Amino acid sequence: MFATLLLACNLLSYLILAKHLGQSHPATWFSLGWTALVLIHLATPLGLYPISLLTAFVIVVGVWSFGLGALSVKRTVLHPKFQPPISTTILTIWAIIVTAALVYGVHEFQVSITTAVGVQDFSSLDATKIRFAQTLGTVRGGGVGGLMFAMSPLVACLGLLGGMRVSRGWFALVPLAFWASTQSPGRTFTLGLMATMLPFYFYIRTTSRPMRLNKVKVTSIALGTLTAAFVYFNSIGQSLGKNQALHEYLGNTKIPDFLASPIVYQIGGMSALSKAQDANFNPGEFGRNIFALIRIAAFLGFPVHVPDTITNYVFIPFPFNVYTGFGDVWSDFGTIGVAIAFMAMGALAAHAHRRALEGRLNWAWVSSMLMSVLASTPLTLRILYLDFVTVMTLGIVVFASITIGGRRAMGIPRKNPPDSTPARTQSQDLSDGATPRLTGLNPP
Repeated sequence: MFATLLLACNLLSYLILAKHLGQSHPATWFSLGWTALVLIHLATPLGLYPISLLTAFVIVVGVWSFGLGALSVKRTVLHPKFQPPISTTILTIWAIIVTAALVYGVHEFQVSITTAVGVQDFSSLDATKIRFAQTLGTVRGGGVGGLMFAMSPLVACLGLLGGMRVSRGWFALVPLAFWASTQSPGRTFTLGLMATMLPFYFYIRTTSRPMRLNKVKVTSIALGTLTAAFVYFNSIGQSLGKNQALHEYLGNTKIPDFLASPIVYQIGGMSALSKAQDANFNPGEFGRNIFALIRIAAFLGFPVHVPDTITNYVFIPFPFNVYTGFGDVWSDFGTIGVAIAFMAMGALAAHAHRRALEGRLNWAWVSSMLMSVLASTPLTLRILYLDFVTVMTLGIVVFASITIGGRRAMGIPRKNPPDSTPARTQSQDLSDGATPRLTGLNPP
C-alpha cells in the first residue's frame, strides 16, 4: 500500500521534471530512477520487508526536495561557438601527478592487506580475505594511501579528456583506472568509477565536436556501461559468496539468481530502513553522513567523536546494512535534514549540469561526480565521505587549471564580452531537453 503511494508520488515528480527540465537533466533521471526502484520493489516476488509509511514519506521528501532545488536554478545555457581550449602541458603534468598518486595508493592498499592477513603476495589472496580485512579486520580508513587509492575516477576522466582532445594514446589511462579500482572487491569503487566516467564522456563529447550526439550512440554507450556494471557486479558477488548466500535466504523464486542479487542490492535499502524505523533502531553512529567534516574537525584538534562508517545489520529477512541515502540523512538529522540536504544537492546538480553544458571542464567534473553520488543513493549518501570530498576538490583544481592555461595560451580573457571574441556565446533554454550544439570551427 505505502509502496504504491510512494510510486505514484515519484512518478508525478518525474513527469513534472521531464516537462520543465527535459529528459536529459540529472534531476529528471534521479526521479525516474527512484520511480523504477519502487516499481521493482512492488513487482519482484522476493519477500522483502514491506516499505513503511515513514520510509515512503522520507523518500518522497528527498526526491521532491531534490527536484525543487533543481527547478530553482537558472536553466539558460550560454554555450561556446568554439571548442573550449585546454592546455596540453598542464593536462600532462596533472596526469603524471595524479596517476603516480593512484599507483602509490594501490601499492599502499596491497601492502596494508597483505600485512593484515599475514602473507607476502597480494595476488595469492582471494576476494573474501581481502574484503574481510577491509570491513572486519585492521585495514579501515587507509590514511593518505587510502585517499590516493580513490583517485581512479580522476585518472579515468583525464584519460577521456586527453583521448578526445589530444591523442588516442591518452585513453590508456582508462584501463589503468579500472585496474586500480578492481584491486578492492568492494564493488562500489568500480561502479562509482563507471557512474562518473559516463556523464563526463558525454559532457566532453557534447562540447568538443560541432555536431549533436546521436541518440542511438548515446543509448548504446549507456546500455553497454550498464551491462558491464551488471556483469562485474555479479562476478564479484559470486567470488565473495554473496550470490550463493542470498539464494539460501530467498529459496526458490521466479527470479534467476544472477538478477536477484543486483535487484536486492538496489532495493534492499528501502526495506532495511523500514525495518529499522519500525523497530526504533538507529543502525549507525551519528555523523556518518558528514564524516569528512568531522574528520577535519578532529584533525584540527576539536573534541569530536569520529563515527564508525560501517552500520549494523537488520534482517529483511536476510542481514542487510545499507539504508539508502535518504535514510542515512534521516537517522542523523530527521526529515527536515533530508529536505534541506537534497534541495541543496538538487540546486548544485542543476547548476553544475548547466555550466558543464557551457563547456566548463571543472563543472563537468563536479556534475559527473554528483551523478555518481545520485547513483549510489539506493545504498548511501557519499557526498561528504572523506575520499569523495578529497577527489572532488582536487579534480576541480585540476580541470580549472587545464582550462585557464588553455585560455591564457590563446590569449582569451577569463570573461569575454558577449560579441567581441571567438568565444562568443548564445543562449539556449534547457527546458526542451535539447543538447547544446556547437557551431563554427575549432580555433587553431
